[in-house]
Amino acid sequence: MKIKLKGTITTAELRQMLYQAVTELEELGVLHVRGSSLYLTPIDEDGDEVRPYRNKRYLKEITIKPPDLSAADEYGLSGISHTIINQLVINRHQSACLSFLKHTTS
Repeated sequence: MKIKLKGTITTAELRQMLYQAVTELEELGVLHVRGSSLYLTPIDEDGDEVRPYRNKRYLKEITIKPPDLSAADEYGLSGISHTIINQLVINRHQSACLSFLKHTTS
């Protein structure tokens, strides 16, 4: 499947357009994809092509790996607020510490 992003745009606009593309895929029932490639031409404010460098070397490609699973994903709780998950983790650590202290001080 091809997704076209038209126009001369800023990176902020690119981010928004990619978000819109993913939203549309999800609305179509596409929830998984395999390997994606995005080709673009970096330009300056005047529309002239630029060549990005990192460590004094021309950068032709950027590879992004899939994100690590969050604690919520690992426990099948991805729909729960991150605030609630963080509080649960903090409470579990506090309980473990209190339990350890009870056993070491008795």
